[in-house]
Amino acid sequence: MSSTRTILVLGRVRSFRVRVFVEKVGGIEYVRVRWRENGQRKTESRPNTAATRKEMKAFAEGLYEARTSIPARGPDGALTLGELWQAYSTAESDHWAPTTEGNYAHHWRKFEHFAGRNTACDLITRETFDLFKRALLTTGGRHGKGHTPNQTRHYLADVKRVFAFGVDRDLIAPNKVISYRYKAPRGTTAAIIPEYTPEEAAKLLTAWDPRHGKQWRPWVLTTLMAYCGPRIDAARRLAWDDVELTLTTEVVDGVEQLVFGGTIVWPSKTDKMKKPARPQPLPGPVAEALWVALGWRQVCRYHGPRVFFSGLGKYRVRDVAYGQSAYNSALHAAEKRVGVDWLDQRGSHSFRRGAGGNALDLTGDPIQAMAWIGDTHNPQLMAKYLQRRAAKERGLAEQMAGALPKVEDGK
Repeated sequence: MSSTRTILVLGRVRSFRVRVFVEKVGGIEYVRVRWRENGQRKTESRPNTAATRKEMKAFAEGLYEARTSIPARGPDGALTLGELWQAYSTAESDHWAPTTEGNYAHHWRKFEHFAGRNTACDLITRETFDLFKRALLTTGGRHGKGHTPNQTRHYLADVKRVFAFGVDRDLIAPNKVISYRYKAPRGTTAAIIPEYTPEEAAKLLTAWDPRHGKQWRPWVLTTLMAYCGPRIDAARRLAWDDVELTLTTEVVDGVEQLVFGGTIVWPSKTDKMKKPARPQPLPGPVAEALWVALGWRQVCRYHGPRVFFSGLGKYRVRDVAYGQSAYNSALHAAEKRVGVDWLDQRGSHSFRRGAGGNALDLTGDPIQAMAWIGDTHNPQLMAKYLQRRAAKERGLAEQMAGALPKVEDGK
């Protein structure tokens, strides 16, 4: 068995990170420096003494500075793709949200894999982008399948963004790839992520038992998203400090009933666009579901800040947020149990679209509907979120049947 204690950490996980720690193995302590290089884990070790700890900390600091400083252009003026990304992430990553940082890095890694990490940036042309686009559309996706045209557009836009940074900082020569225009293949249209209809969302909620230790999380999380429409990342990272629950009583038909209510203040730090904190009053079913989550907090003896903490059993918990992969698995298993059709690209974000559509049906005001889910009334966003509903159009058809007055022939 071995035990470790960290004495220094430099950098971030998704960019470049160096960790200095002391590890005891077989009764002997070693001071180690650990980092990753081209995807491979590297380690330097020395016997643990005061002198070696000082040396290894200095080694780690020098390594971090060398890897994260913006590289100077060589005599031939050519930076490699790997060096360009290093400069870009160092300069820009401080203001990225974690999800944004992960997406940018993933998109650039795929381009590096296609063009070569050590390829000079000056060798990248519009023809390179043409070939990259074709690769993405045909075999660039999961299991050898192609990406959708919309996904391909995002990949190319993110790669162009890095090249534009390099040109702006005089790290690479002006390059025509930054003006590359993506053209979707003929016959393709931008994919619209389908929503969960109110009926489908209600059926899915019956698939979980909130009294079950492994089912209360997806039940509460789905209730929150179906009614209030937050993004999955903001919902998973919700903290009790941002929630205020109320519980009152009222008499209905001579019977005293509980009334659940409250407010969530969605913080700026978990908002994708870093908008100011936004208060949202809670519908009764959401407030009632959060009381269930509060009960499970007591049962699991969890004392951390999270509403959706990750659990390893009834009394073993970790202070990390409930995982998105775990939720997606629970969601698609629930679809099968209650007979909700699986649709391509439909997932947690579809509840956000459904909540926006429900708000529009209730208010008739698209601006208020978008405000309910914490978004702007940008026409492009509204077209994505406020989708056409067959039931609503059938009702309109019935009303249109009487739109024209009836007249007798010849009169």
